Amino acid sequence: MPHKTTLPDDECLTYCCAPAVAWLRDADQILLVDPARKQFWPIRGAEAAIWDFMILAYPYEKIVRFLSLLLGTSTGEAKKIFLAVLRDWQRRGVIQVVEENKRGESGNHDRL
Repeated sequence: MPHKTTLPDDECLTYCCAPAVAWLRDADQILLVDPARKQFWPIRGAEAAIWDFMILAYPYEKIVRFLSLLLGTSTGEAKKIFLAVLRDWQRRGVIQVVEENKRGESGNHDRL
């Protein structure tokens, strides 16, 4: 499930789910679970939509456009929200940058 996105500094990054994190879809949320750290994060609404868009490997521009429509905001505001969600997930240890792809290599990761 590759997901590449161009961040404001024009660096092309691929994100993957952290190795210990699994997810499951419930009726009204997506539950991200890290059994190793005994943590979980329910995500809903726009955050869940972003997760789905990334799982479906939508390109960055399409995610921003859909997020803008979903939230009724400008694409500039949707871009800020999208990047803030990515930073938050990375800070929590839910996703990580696939370092190999920063150098143009590929790895065997469960990608977002």
